[in-house]
Amino acid sequence: MKNHFTIFLILFCTLNSSAQLKPIQNSLSETWYDKVPVSGEIRAGLMTEVDCSEYVKGNFFVKIPTNHNSKFLNIDISSNDGRYLYTAHYDIEGEHGIIEVIRDTKFLKKLSTYKCSDLAILAWINDDPKEEKESFVLANWESNFESEIVTIFLNSSNKAILYYENKDTKKSSSLPCQTISDQANVAFNCQCQISMEELESTSEVSIVQRVRRSQVRHPMKIKL
Repeated sequence: MKNHFTIFLILFCTLNSSAQLKPIQNSLSETWYDKVPVSGEIRAGLMTEVDCSEYVKGNFFVKIPTNHNSKFLNIDISSNDGRYLYTAHYDIEGEHGIIEVIRDTKFLKKLSTYKCSDLAILAWINDDPKEEKESFVLANWESNFESEIVTIFLNSSNKAILYYENKDTKKSSSLPCQTISDQANVAFNCQCQISMEELESTSEVSIVQRVRRSQVRHPMKIKL
């Protein structure tokens, strides 16, 4: 009887425990700018759509694909007013699924007035944090990833479109990115939205900027 209870207790704890990722030691960088800088990175966030009426929480969630073989999860979080920037790296060897990510912040008081729509999360995986951003994964302030809409947040002074190609038909499609006008727009000022159904059938996604008479393409491999 005692053995049965022990086994039950172990199973119960296993089923009710959720994975949490802590930043790799010395990998975390967090800055609060009094003088707002101008960011040069066009891709500012990749998130599933959520109800952003609540104030932002400390931790957040990512969805790591089952078939990945990457070593690291890399995170950038930026506030729309450009004052806050958080970067960190996490060990994800053997991890997959929806995982809570610990944001070890020292600016919780300053961020207490920010809603989740005021901060964008950009998450990507690779084998070396120094590598270029390439394989992106979904992030969310909540653990619910059931939304049918995925949003890419951009910092672009030029008109941008979302280009994607169906992996079966090879048909190309595009969607216009919309300017964000109801909030501060220093770190990100426009957004591109695509349905999860379209994203799942896509082989390639790119952000295309119209710069004068030419086009600049920024590819994004999104891992679901």
